[in-house]
Amino acid sequence: MTLNANPPEISLVAPVPKLFASNEEPTPQERVLVTTAIFGAEQSLGHNIHLRRQRPNVDLHNPPYQLGHVCRLWRNVCLAIPEIGCILPPLLLTKRNKKLDVGQHLSTTPASVSFKLGEFDGSDLHPAAMWYFKSCKRWKTVSLQLYQSSFQAITSKILIQMPKLETLHLHIKHKPRETSRRNGNFDAFQNAPALRDVHVECMIPTLLNLPWSQLKSYRERSCHPIGIIPILRQDALSLERLTWIGIHSGTNPLPTLHALVVYRLTHLDLVMYDGSVHTIINMIDMPSLQELRVRDTANPNTFIDITSMLRRSFAGYSMRRLSMYTCPRQDQSDLAELLRRMPHLVELECNNFSVNELKQLLGDSPGVPLVPHLRKFVIYDPVELSLPVVDEIIDQRSHPLNVPLEVVRLVFANEKACDDACYHLDVIRPNNKEVHERLAKLLTDLAGLVEFYKTDGLHGPVQPLTQWKAEVKLNGVLTALEDFEIEDPNLIEVRALSILTELWLLDAHKIPRGQKYNFTDRARALLDAWIAIFRRREKGHRWIRHGPRSFLYLAGDGEWRERQLLGGEYRFVDEPELLWPYEDSMI
Repeated sequence: MTLNANPPEISLVAPVPKLFASNEEPTPQERVLVTTAIFGAEQSLGHNIHLRRQRPNVDLHNPPYQLGHVCRLWRNVCLAIPEIGCILPPLLLTKRNKKLDVGQHLSTTPASVSFKLGEFDGSDLHPAAMWYFKSCKRWKTVSLQLYQSSFQAITSKILIQMPKLETLHLHIKHKPRETSRRNGNFDAFQNAPALRDVHVECMIPTLLNLPWSQLKSYRERSCHPIGIIPILRQDALSLERLTWIGIHSGTNPLPTLHALVVYRLTHLDLVMYDGSVHTIINMIDMPSLQELRVRDTANPNTFIDITSMLRRSFAGYSMRRLSMYTCPRQDQSDLAELLRRMPHLVELECNNFSVNELKQLLGDSPGVPLVPHLRKFVIYDPVELSLPVVDEIIDQRSHPLNVPLEVVRLVFANEKACDDACYHLDVIRPNNKEVHERLAKLLTDLAGLVEFYKTDGLHGPVQPLTQWKAEVKLNGVLTALEDFEIEDPNLIEVRALSILTELWLLDAHKIPRGQKYNFTDRARALLDAWIAIFRRREKGHRWIRHGPRSFLYLAGDGEWRERQLLGGEYRFVDEPELLWPYEDSMI
């Protein structure tokens, strides 16, 4: 929702109780009806739509408007008449939505608000903004994008207590030559007794006043710590989840903290890019810790710090997931010693595995694994000599007396390293490498275009292109894929199906709607054809190429694995959750 200053007078219309969702493209006649109402009477647009929806008798020449049609055309409405860009509550339909989901969204819309604020001083608010702020006592979830210059204006509008607010997402932007001292503190949400979940994204120093001591979950992505220090200094009595993604934080981004025990903390994520987590790891104890994820390549002693923290906290028996991306370990026996303290560990993610360390995972004696309950194993940057040992671990854990490994992943820093590993693993390989490379190039272009549309043109290799040029390029790539002759079924990998699925699942208002191109139907037809080819691939191979940079092993029979790859948990490749050691992403 975009709030514009000084608009003409607009009357707000409440949501209609009965609406139906449709993901089919409107007919030309329906498009004319909607656009006529939009350009003919802008102030009564909502009134026109709702009247037509509630008519008891259906007129074929004037069909009732469906919510899916309105959402698809709403972007054009906002571009044509910016003053009415916020009459309707923010609602986006995707192909995953059901009628029940839409009804639930409409019933809670005023309590769950999402909007962007530009520069204003509080006196020139849009009428719709005033309506939203007047209802702030009912807010339960707030997602807010704003600049630092808007701090005082928002704080002046929200001076009352917000008794129902439970979740807050803040994305604070920065303008050139804007100083944080001039803008002061952000106090708008300090009186929220029910607030439990906070997510902050900010790349500049900012002073936030929030009820830190009552938070259960706090996530932050920043260059400088914003809420990490106050939430830990106030003893964090209720804190259960803590995530900090530090971007260019320096070698010591935090001041010295007093030693404290965070009794309820079960999940800790410390992901540092060009920074160190030394201060936090050495100053807090977490006796209830179940999941730990750490990325720190600046401090060579990070692994030792993690081991010391777990030993101090006596948290080994409660640990279920351990994820580390650190410098090479000085002593190869340290990892085995650490894992012996975690007998109930279920998931392990780590880098810099040596051959000796992998052999230690086989167990102290034949048939006795080091981590008996391990089910998911992810190795980052595996070396060539370690690949046969990984197969040996899978074979040993498949013994009837052991808990089998359900998922094993090999993740590489780049595509070339992944290609080189193909020749050392039992994996399907295309017969014609040149044809495979041509198909891979087309898929890379398509993935970039999908990313372009998913982010509204903010990311992707076609970012400099205009919307029209991107649409023409998408048509060219789809045409090339439709004309591509697939003689070898092994050419179709999970990545190809993943990209086509993402294209087909794009929100209706984002995908180009050119009638002559018909992108959605073409993507669905190509996806169906390629799924049929995928089912004819060679069977019996242990490893699956799962994206340009990873291999995947799934336990179970061939049919179960195929279901997981085509419509289950592993249908999408290169998820941010998997590539977190290499790429900056908010998890």
